[in-house]
Amino acid sequence: MLRESNTWDIKCPTSLIEFFKEKQGSYYFKVNKSEAENIVKILSLSYNIKEPKILVDISVLRDRNCNGMYSPNTETIHMYSMNHAKTIFHEFYHHLDTCTKGKYDSSDRNKHAWNFAEKLWEEIRTERKKYSLK
Repeated sequence: MLRESNTWDIKCPTSLIEFFKEKQGSYYFKVNKSEAENIVKILSLSYNIKEPKILVDISVLRDRNCNGMYSPNTETIHMYSMNHAKTIFHEFYHHLDTCTKGKYDSSDRNKHAWNFAEKLWEEIRTERKKYSLK
C-alpha cells in the first residue's frame, strides 16, 4: 500500500508468471532458497530496488515461531528450506518498504504485507490457471 495515495502498487512481471507456470506438481507453490532468490530478483528489478539476501535460518524462525522474517538491518529474508511463495512475497514487501524509505506501508499491524502477498499470489494463480486450460 503506497502511503501517500493509499493505493496498491502490485507489479506482477511476466517473468514471475512464467516462473510459476513452469513449476509442476501439487506443491508448485513451495519454493526453495534458489527459487526464492529468483523470485526476489524478478520483483526487485520490477520495483527498481536492490535484491534482499536470502538465508535459510531455521533456528531464528523456530525461536520466533514464524514462517519467514525480514531483517532490515541486514536486508535479509530468513526462510525455511522450503517456504510458500506468499511468505517470500510478504517478506519482500517489508524489504520494498525499507528500500524506499517508507514509501510503502508494510506494517504487520495493518496487514499490508500479507495483503500484498495475497494480491500478487492471486494474479499468479489466475494466470497459471489460464495457462493450464490451454
